[in-house]
Amino acid sequence: MGDKLDPEHQSIAKVVQGLIDCHPGTSTADMESLVWSIHERFAHARVRDFVPLLVERSAREALAKV
Repeated sequence: MGDKLDPEHQSIAKVVQGLIDCHPGTSTADMESLVWSIHERFAHARVRDFVPLLVERSAREALAKV
């Protein structure tokens, strides 16, 4: 049956969608690439609870520089 994303990946998907809504000039593919590449930076974080928040914050900072 269909694969369900774990809660962290669901949260990251919501981050992507929220950023797309805030930055409609950025393509979905570019936004996904940015967010998931930032997510990779936290791959070895032992505490996972705040990873989506940290990813969103980092992505917003990166987008502000563009």
